[in-house]
Amino acid sequence: MQLIGTDYAGLGTPGLMSYLNSLSTAHAVVDSVVAAHQMDLPLSPKWAIVGQSQGGGAAVNSARWATEFSAHAGLDYRGVVATGTPANIERIVELGAPDMVLPLGPAANSYTAYILAGFREARPDIDVNSIFTPAGLDAVAKAETVCTPELDQQLTGMTPTQFFRVPMKSLTGVSQALDQYMGTPVSGYDRPIFLGAGLLDRDVRPDRR
Repeated sequence: MQLIGTDYAGLGTPGLMSYLNSLSTAHAVVDSVVAAHQMDLPLSPKWAIVGQSQGGGAAVNSARWATEFSAHAGLDYRGVVATGTPANIERIVELGAPDMVLPLGPAANSYTAYILAGFREARPDIDVNSIFTPAGLDAVAKAETVCTPELDQQLTGMTPTQFFRVPMKSLTGVSQALDQYMGTPVSGYDRPIFLGAGLLDRDVRPDRR
C-alpha cells in the first residue's frame, strides 16, 4: 500500500489557506493522487481516502467528487474512512454573535479565526469585516499568517463572541454563502463511507453531527 499526503492550497503555496473549504480541499486531495500517478511510480489505479479532523472533512468532501475529478486520469476511487469529521460547522459559524451561547472547545478561537479568514477571502462579496469588533479583525488578520499553536497562545482569553459586534446573520446572503464555502454534500456519493467519532471529542462533538 502506498500513501499520499495532501497539501491544501495555501499551505506551502501562494495564497491564503481556504480552511474547511469543501470544494477547494476536494480538488487538492484528488489532484495529489492524480499527480502521484504521473511520476512513474508503481501505483494501482485503485485508490481510497483516509482523513482525521480537518483531514476528515477533506476526506468526506473529496469522496463526493473523487470519481468525477479523477476519471480523466483513469483512476478507480473505492471509498473513504473519515474520523473526527467536522460537519455542519457552517451552522455554528452562522450563529456567530456577541451573545452567542454554545459549548465550544478550547481551540474554538483559532478555528473561528481560520474559518472567517478563509471565508473572507473566498467571498469578498460578503462584507464580513463590517460585523467584526477590532479584536475580531485582529484575530482574523493573525489567522492569515500565524500557525495554530502560536495563534492559540495569541488568542488566549478571547471567546468567539468577542469577534462580533453584530450577529453573523445580519449579513445578507451569508447562510447560502457559508453552505457553498464549507457545507458537506448530503448526496452524490458513489462509494462506501466509514465515519468514526470520538465520544470525548470536544472540538467535533458527536452529538452535533
